[in-house]
Amino acid sequence: MSKIAILIVFQLNRVKELSMQRHKFLGGITVFVLILIALVAGVYSSLNTSNPKDLAANDLLQHTLMDKRAAELYKWQQKELRFAIKAYFDRAIASGEVVGAGVSIVKGDSILMADGFGKRDIDLNKEVDGQTVFRLGSLSKGFTGILAVDLKNKGKLNWDDKVSSYVPGFKLGNGRRSKEITLGNILSHTSGAPYHSYTNLVEAGLPLTDIAKRFDRVEPISNPGSMYSYQNALFALSQEMMCVSMDQPFATSLISRFFDPLEMCAVTMDHETLVNSDNVAKPHSKRRHGWKSKKLTNRYYNAIAAGGINASALDMAKWIRFLLGHHPEIMSKSALAEAFQPQIEIPCRSK
Repeated sequence: MSKIAILIVFQLNRVKELSMQRHKFLGGITVFVLILIALVAGVYSSLNTSNPKDLAANDLLQHTLMDKRAAELYKWQQKELRFAIKAYFDRAIASGEVVGAGVSIVKGDSILMADGFGKRDIDLNKEVDGQTVFRLGSLSKGFTGILAVDLKNKGKLNWDDKVSSYVPGFKLGNGRRSKEITLGNILSHTSGAPYHSYTNLVEAGLPLTDIAKRFDRVEPISNPGSMYSYQNALFALSQEMMCVSMDQPFATSLISRFFDPLEMCAVTMDHETLVNSDNVAKPHSKRRHGWKSKKLTNRYYNAIAAGGINASALDMAKWIRFLLGHHPEIMSKSALAEAFQPQIEIPCRSK
């Protein structure tokens, strides 16, 4: 049975654009998928003949009819799926919970949907479509993890490489545990630093190398590798480690290794390109009398690895198809599987 993957990017219904201290991306949104399963059954009578040519012609006819039935069924399923998704977003938009959304649905190696719903700029009444570029926020971290696996498999990096060996001046707290913190720790959010350490400095636009030097003022709350504690600044230091190992900018590596081969044509990783795009989703804030669009901020482009990637629904559909293993010429399924191996248990919290 083919795997089905769904990505829905909501960005327009957030009061603060990419304020990662206050909002959880995609949190609390119920997504439902209508999965239609049908069996194509064609029962055809065999011709009562012993003529091989007649038998061959009949076999060809059966296959042609079955292919036609399968194509018609697939077209019907597509129509029903689109109807169900549209109905869902029509209700969400009418209720005022959502301004707009980009939706990607992939089953096997087929892109079932890469489309948009609602408005990308409510003030100008501009609609979202499959090419509308969204800020991905922390979904950017997934791209970082895949690139890290790729470099590890090429022998350029290892999970146990020490952060302090690649980032000059990095020291956590009094330094006693600093040399124990590895690439694997910061990618799995198990460095031992308190929740969201120095995210405010990332959002203020400070260079990562400057932020790294300030971690000597942060007191660890656990040993490296023992506890999950979500990070942006520390996670983004993986970007600095990869730049050293590749001897080129982080964005350049993503483009050449993944985005160009996958033809993810709308991806951007800088503020200037985004604001000059013709088809981009604006952030919105909710006012007393409805939604109001806001300016696109220049946050997280100093920390692309943690939150600085922008892409369309069509781009993300291509990325999902890649993650499902349908581009072995770019990356093997075994390498992709390594990126999804669990690293740390997160205790459930009671409500």
